[in-house]
Amino acid sequence: DRGGGEPAKHCVAVALIALEKYEEAATRLDALADESTSPQQVVAGLLAQAGQSWMMAGNLEFAWRDQSRALGIVKNDPTLWVDRAMVLGMAGQYWDSIDDLNNALDLDPNNVEALIYRGTAWRMLETYDLAMTDIQRALELSPQNIQALFERANLHRINKDNDLARQDYLTVIENSNGTPVADAARANIEKMDVQTGSE
Repeated sequence: DRGGGEPAKHCVAVALIALEKYEEAATRLDALADESTSPQQVVAGLLAQAGQSWMMAGNLEFAWRDQSRALGIVKNDPTLWVDRAMVLGMAGQYWDSIDDLNNALDLDPNNVEALIYRGTAWRMLETYDLAMTDIQRALELSPQNIQALFERANLHRINKDNDLARQDYLTVIENSNGTPVADAARANIEKMDVQTGSE
């Protein structure tokens, strides 16, 4: 109201994200990107934030749209490629997701997040050897990474290596208790126990 301009509008949008008002935040970020007189790099950042907000609001179509617009401006930011790959993965478009993750890894070969998401995409496509290669590489770079450990446990479970799966699931629970990934690890251990009991 007092003429704070773009920075003030941006702060309002970020505050709305913190309040979990994702759709309103995304709408404001879209409007700000459209009217912005800032450098293109800044506009791409606004669009990337809008895309993340739309994703958290559950609107994958709008998330993909904004992330694609951001990538149209800045193609050399691996984070933008990972963000769009996440949305494509959530939409079940795993091959397209892998394409984006390949682009991210071309720019940053040691991007742990990209390796984990690509490993997950390979698992969803039932290409388990490539999935394990990506996850093991992620764990070489980040040995205590919870998401990578959880993903490796899933792959061990698929391979019927239940002892190894249990070990990784327990590590996840121990190091991130009370989080959704720990809850998922606990649920998977229970499923393995039920299957073992029925056999």
